[in-house]
Amino acid sequence: MYLNKFILLVGLTIVFSGCNNSLHIVFPENMQNQINQAVQKYNYLLFIYIDVNKCTSCSLDHLTAWQGYKKILDKYNTEILIVFRDPRENIIIETMKSMNMSFKCIFDKTGEFKKTNSVFRYMENNVFVMDKHKNVIFTDFPIKNEETWNRFIKRIKE
Repeated sequence: MYLNKFILLVGLTIVFSGCNNSLHIVFPENMQNQINQAVQKYNYLLFIYIDVNKCTSCSLDHLTAWQGYKKILDKYNTEILIVFRDPRENIIIETMKSMNMSFKCIFDKTGEFKKTNSVFRYMENNVFVMDKHKNVIFTDFPIKNEETWNRFIKRIKE
């Protein structure tokens, strides 16, 4: 099962790293206002989609690394926006507060975002970056290594 997920992830990364604009994200009606407001304020939106399953704090643990990158992203007028697939909004917010994290969040309580965007069906954590025109310009995990980070920064500097 994990091997299949890994193979799918590698395949999607290869496909989308070469032509990032081919990925089209569809936002459910209940998310449209929040997305539109964020697009108006920032040049880029870095989306982190998290499907919270059994352990809320485990699912949020990797976000602590993003907390340190917020100032750098502010410099490039890039906002981090987290989309949670979890109906327990209060638990997520309280957990984030207890971990001293402050991110803008959207809740995909019914799973509509994940259902509509089939690329997210088999993975728990996904990252993509959109420009002001809602075009996906980057689909890799920017903080996984220095090379990916440099490609990401170069892309949002353009």
